[in-house]
Amino acid sequence: METVSDAAEDVSADIETLHESIDEIGEIVDVIDGIADQTNILALNAQIEAAQAGEEGAGFAIVASEVKSLAEETQEQAGRIEATIEDVQAEIESTADQFETTTDRIDDGVDRVENALARLDDIATAIDDAAAGVGEVATAIDDQAAGSEEIAATVDLAVDEMNSLRDELETISESTREQRESVVAVRSTVRQLSKSADSAESTAENATE
Repeated sequence: METVSDAAEDVSADIETLHESIDEIGEIVDVIDGIADQTNILALNAQIEAAQAGEEGAGFAIVASEVKSLAEETQEQAGRIEATIEDVQAEIESTADQFETTTDRIDDGVDRVENALARLDDIATAIDDAAAGVGEVATAIDDQAAGSEEIAATVDLAVDEMNSLRDELETISESTREQRESVVAVRSTVRQLSKSADSAESTAENATE
């Protein structure tokens, strides 16, 4: 039974570490939302500049509109990621509560951990999609930077913001994948705990026969 107890303590420690990591991802998502908000404002300013430039700024006006749409979509994506993180945290807390109270529901704990794993996959995919979109729009903006000096300056600023956002998203994507590896480690420990519990139960039954 000491083996089961030790394994349970290991799982609890792993879950606590994972919980802290998920909190960190949530903080970074807030950063994404802030950058997207700034990009949205930048796009509005760019649209004004393009309108003032007349025909010369017509092409950039379209791109500025696309940037604004992307910023809004990124904010929506950040909201969905944040909601998913809350679901993952709920799963983790539920699993932690189970380990603190009993080992009889270990199999259910495994299911919950695997559900958290799937959620993290969803987060990583969403972040990758957002990063790809940012890269495409940044390239499109750069291609439109042949207008007046004011428009060109605005374009350069927009490209810098987009590249910064893309880098931030790539960093978050890598962080999410690291958290996924942590969940895999927790799942492995949980399964080992389940085997230890089954073995202990079998030994106890044999001893009473």
